[in-house]
Amino acid sequence: WEENRRALQDLSEGQLESLHSMLGYVCLAYLHSPPEIYEQDADAPVNIMSSCQPLDTLPPWLSRPWLCVSEKLERRPMLD
Repeated sequence: WEENRRALQDLSEGQLESLHSMLGYVCLAYLHSPPEIYEQDADAPVNIMSSCQPLDTLPPWLSRPWLCVSEKLERRPMLD
């Protein structure tokens, strides 16, 4: 957590807002994309039309930065 907080220290409010929005979109895409997309070799074909169940939990490597930015902005992280 501290490493994430230190990384945000020198960012302006505008940069934090942009980062917050970008992380929100990335988290949303992660939760609603087929998990195998993130686990395959980059050159492997991907079936983007698969009908798998959406995920309901973000991994720490994705949730922690978003939570830290939200905390710094005093905003709740919300998926649209």
